Amino acid sequence: MELSGKVSRHLDLSVKVIALIFILSSCGGGSGDSGDNAGSGGSGNSGSTVNLLSLTIEGLVTDDPIPNANVTITIDDQSFTTQADENGEYSVDVSIDDSYADSIVKATATGSEADSIIKLVSYLGTLASLIEVAGDDETLTTEELFFTNITNVSTATAVALELAADGEITTDESFQNSQASIDTSAVMSNATAIKLALDYSDGNPDLILPDIVADTYEFVVEQDVITDYLSLIESNYAELYASVENDILTDTNLTPDTIAPVISLTGEAIIYLSVGATYTEGGASATDNKDGTLPVSISSAVDASAPGEYAVTYTATDSSGNSTSLVRTVIIADVIDVTASHTTEAGYTVRYRYISSSSWDSEQPRGMYVYLHGNIS
Repeated sequence: MELSGKVSRHLDLSVKVIALIFILSSCGGGSGDSGDNAGSGGSGNSGSTVNLLSLTIEGLVTDDPIPNANVTITIDDQSFTTQADENGEYSVDVSIDDSYADSIVKATATGSEADSIIKLVSYLGTLASLIEVAGDDETLTTEELFFTNITNVSTATAVALELAADGEITTDESFQNSQASIDTSAVMSNATAIKLALDYSDGNPDLILPDIVADTYEFVVEQDVITDYLSLIESNYAELYASVENDILTDTNLTPDTIAPVISLTGEAIIYLSVGATYTEGGASATDNKDGTLPVSISSAVDASAPGEYAVTYTATDSSGNSTSLVRTVIIADVIDVTASHTTEAGYTVRYRYISSSSWDSEQPRGMYVYLHGNIS
């Protein structure tokens, strides 16, 4: 379904963010070598040694943190369960035969109450690759794989993957291939619909989960149902939809912070100085959508005694590791005395200076700049 008006204005950013999530989640795909992570267990009925793979998976159950959710990690026909704490945080210990190394790991969270409509799902990738990402401590965290968070966004993504694969994701091939053909704009729309139904339906019957579905996962699976729901939202609650979508995009538990800081130079981006003049560093400032004002590091090798073109690089990095740089160009040149002037229509005389090309390649054109400070009469 395609949304219009105020709703559609948010989709371009939504697509970019969700596309990046798939890049992050693809770290969980592909078969790895269990190698050093394989342990040995007791003897089976056949008398052979059982090699065990061990992994602890940690994350958060949230669209807004969901306390005491029941969490199940499913690996083929094996399952491991726990209950999240009052903040929605969970930790599951997995110990399983290495024959499951190439099996897909799926996380499911349901509400703690028997009649809860909450069912959130997340596909993580193959067990072997998760162990590889986790590293020596054998603990996989959200910082290492974002989709250990089981959320409205991961649920919308999981259903989109299943639709692309025409069924449940059971192999790494289907996990990887379905990511390439997923409808990312539909993921954001569906994730927003889940959040509206869970967090905004109290006192507003239009936003309640439709009776025809049992839970939020089935809500997204039933395409006709969620399409009708979103049509209602577009018609009557476009501003609310836009606000909730923005909340999702700025909540780093739901979508990773992928927006780099913005750097603003103090002063001009290009500065011309004559040889021997003093270069005074103007500095720069940086702001970030999440962290606010950030410090700026400066890398400079300006030598005002030697003609040439110099770069002054300003860099800022936010707490999520997003980094951006901006360059100021400083040109040091031989300068000939004032050789020309021009009288403007207003009666001002503007004097010019020419930058000599003698210090550089003779084929370079001479640059010219206008001396304004103290050179208008």
